[in-house]
Amino acid sequence: MGEYSKKLHFVKNGVTTDITLYDEFGAEVPVPALHYKHGEYETDITLYDSLADVGGDDAPCIYVEDAAQQAYAKLVSPDSINATALRVKYNDVTYAVANSKNEGVVGLALIEPGGGAGTWAKVDSDGNNYVPPDYNSLAPWSGIETVTIDGQTMVKIPKFYVKYGEIPAGRDNAGKKARWVSRKKLPGFHIHPAFVKNSKVMDCFYIGAFEAYNAGSNRAGSKSGQSSWNNVSFPYCVQYCNNRNTDENDVEKRGWHLQNFYERCAINNLFLIENGTPNAQMVLGNGGSVEDSTMVVYRGIYALFGCIWEYVDGLKCDSQGFYHILSNRGTGSIVPTGVAAPNFGTNSWIYEMSEEKGAEFDLTDAFVPSKLVDNYEQGTYPDQLQTRWSAGGTPGDRWLQIGGSNTELRVGLFQYDLAGGSGVSTSNLGFRIAKYGEITDEIAYDD
Repeated sequence: MGEYSKKLHFVKNGVTTDITLYDEFGAEVPVPALHYKHGEYETDITLYDSLADVGGDDAPCIYVEDAAQQAYAKLVSPDSINATALRVKYNDVTYAVANSKNEGVVGLALIEPGGGAGTWAKVDSDGNNYVPPDYNSLAPWSGIETVTIDGQTMVKIPKFYVKYGEIPAGRDNAGKKARWVSRKKLPGFHIHPAFVKNSKVMDCFYIGAFEAYNAGSNRAGSKSGQSSWNNVSFPYCVQYCNNRNTDENDVEKRGWHLQNFYERCAINNLFLIENGTPNAQMVLGNGGSVEDSTMVVYRGIYALFGCIWEYVDGLKCDSQGFYHILSNRGTGSIVPTGVAAPNFGTNSWIYEMSEEKGAEFDLTDAFVPSKLVDNYEQGTYPDQLQTRWSAGGTPGDRWLQIGGSNTELRVGLFQYDLAGGSGVSTSNLGFRIAKYGEITDEIAYDD
């Protein structure tokens, strides 16, 4: 761009406002970003060097031109999450110039349930078909990293915000249900409950890169090359993780706990949106023994399924068959949902997840089965839910085990077992440590 085009002007009611061309670091760039400011309203508008990036040759757009070089800005519906206050009228239709603040919002729509793993479509913030950029450069995926804390190998999952709902009319996938992820809090989005502690937002959480091992002194750990700690009942899994909390004033020695359901659901959410399918076996493999090189790995997290079952805190089924789940306020309490768990025993596959909401829970933030089928080909999630809360089991609560220890159809990210009580301990059942991130000043919920 030449010197003349480094300043654009917008005039309204005799007031001239500058639109300055800068990148996000304040430097001028050949294909710039528009910075729009009028009064207290301020936003960024990304410019692209190709018409294909803004909808193709026939799509209405605006562009900046200098010496035959053109840079294009997207136009969207005025009610889009990406809409700015800058409007353009074309063929009697009003468009809004899209900003860059909401770029990075990505989602996944369920186009058709069943068929073994469902039919899905990756979508943008409006629900239109979308091919996202490399996830390695897209938050929150770009912020996932393996770290060492108190000598343990952990994977950091940065905070993100979520939205679930029906795609509105006029979009490619209108009427379909979708879930979205955003690195920022945007209209209609809320923090995922995995990042909430005592009603405040945390900057991240950490999950063990490996299944828990016996680190001595009745403490669980996470390190490569260690045998998983099996034959441990649920209460002791909780205790052995909590035993790492030895100094509240030391950031590395506080916040340890047994992995919880919201944390696993956050990971599943990222996997689902990134890969466009719940079929983790197809993407990652079907797993193997802990010592086996065939262990599945997702973004530095080893053996999320396929080696052993793992106890997970925060979801249980009571003796009457109703789900109880962690409060989304991050208080650590378990709240009743009043939602009945489907009871198919064994050999049942997940067709549908619950969308129920209530006091301190929203099941769309998680993956809680609400409808099962007895045939793999009819399932939407290619994993099973096992429940035996009324038949074939003793009375009492059933705590979640996740992942699976067999190959083929009985392992996966959505492989759930709610058939066993808290006292169950077997050679193919272990657990995984996790750690809370640092609490920020941000309030998790407005209500």
